[in-house]
Amino acid sequence: MQRRKYDGGVSGTPQEPTKKYPLRHIARFVLIGLYTGTRAAALASASPQRGEGKSYIDLERGIYYRLAGGRRASSKRQPPVPLPPGLLTHLRRWAQSDEDGNIPEHFVM
Repeated sequence: MQRRKYDGGVSGTPQEPTKKYPLRHIARFVLIGLYTGTRAAALASASPQRGEGKSYIDLERGIYYRLAGGRRASSKRQPPVPLPPGLLTHLRRWAQSDEDGNIPEHFVM
């Protein structure tokens, strides 16, 4: 009886390399969370563009507006926070368009 590998292939068969990064969003989520101390809901809606229901990251000024657009402030404070230069560099790179020219709608997808 042959054992199956994680990718579903049978042992002994060569695996094809992939260009996909299925856990990249988790790394982004953790980095932004550690650097800013932001709650999970605001992290999930972080966007390089202003919009309804999105928290906004101003890449020119280096400020993260954690309160989503169109939402009222609650007792859980979400003031704008300055971004450290190391994180800002990552965010600017992540916000660039991909090979197809698509600009990402959210940093953590």
